[in-house]
Amino acid sequence: MLVVEASVAFAMVYSANYIRFHVGGLDSTIVSDGLLGSAIVVSLVTSICILSTGLYVGKIREGMAGVFIRIGLSLVMSSAVVGLIFYLLPDLA
Repeated sequence: MLVVEASVAFAMVYSANYIRFHVGGLDSTIVSDGLLGSAIVVSLVTSICILSTGLYVGKIREGMAGVFIRIGLSLVMSSAVVGLIFYLLPDLA
């Protein structure tokens, strides 16, 4: 499950680039060259945040409401951490 979610987070960067530049008719060859580092950072941070909230624990007592709360919390955390990383290390963005 972790590998699938990390792959989705990785592909999310490339799909956002495609939607932003290809659909608008802009030339994205310059922008898409440096996406590998950004995709790796987003994928790793998202996976670590999902792991830290405990979504892969076998028995969750809170039920589906607890799962949705943990997913939301992990996405907020990962967005904040990725934003901080890209602010501190602008060459990755």
